[in-house]
Amino acid sequence: MRVDLPSDALSQLLTRVLVEIVFDNSDNRFPTGRDEVILRRTIGVKKDDYSLDKKSANKADVMNLLESAGFSKSNPYYIVPQGRITALTNAKDHERLALLKEVAGTKVYEQRRTESLRIMSETDAKRNKIAELLEYIENRLTELEEEKEELKEFQEKDKERRCLEYGMYQSESEDITHALEEIEESRKNELHNANQRQDIYNSREKEIQVCLSATPMVPPLLTRLYLDLRAKYHRNAPRPPRRQPLQT
Repeated sequence: MRVDLPSDALSQLLTRVLVEIVFDNSDNRFPTGRDEVILRRTIGVKKDDYSLDKKSANKADVMNLLESAGFSKSNPYYIVPQGRITALTNAKDHERLALLKEVAGTKVYEQRRTESLRIMSETDAKRNKIAELLEYIENRLTELEEEKEELKEFQEKDKERRCLEYGMYQSESEDITHALEEIEESRKNELHNANQRQDIYNSREKEIQVCLSATPMVPPLLTRLYLDLRAKYHRNAPRPPRRQPLQT
């Protein structure tokens, strides 16, 4: 192991500390495929870098490599305190088995296995939720497809309704127009007949006036009868109908 540490006098001048450990890996304890494993840590003012075999690595990679070789930070058996051996000799079989697993580093894998099982359980729960969500989406899509068909049928029926309403409106409009034309024609005929009757009346009245003027000895009774009939005619004579504007 090579350690470069600054002295107290130079601590204020140096801005980096480097620690490098070279492990003998002839027994392939580290799964790297090399005879040596070089671990370096560089601590600076604003950074803290790790490297494995002169390649940049993060702290998690370094800790995983050390744990795979049995160097776990939770392993308390690198330095055996006094009295620990006696306690181990008096331990029960399952306690010794647990100790051997802890010393060999298999406890790390058991922890990882437990963590993996937990993650798998959470994944299964999420997968079940996703399956439920997919089932809900499929059911909703089926409902939407049915609503789409209903909407399409409604639109077709509504189109037919509007066509029928337009046809009825067109038919009623034509009937009303025809009735108005007949009323207008009747009004014109009535007006023409009224004008003819008025002309006949005026002609007869002129003839009577001529007769009266030609016969000065007309009895007063006959003259009064004429005047009464004339007033009665004017009072009861039909007036020409007023023309109404056409409405379509």
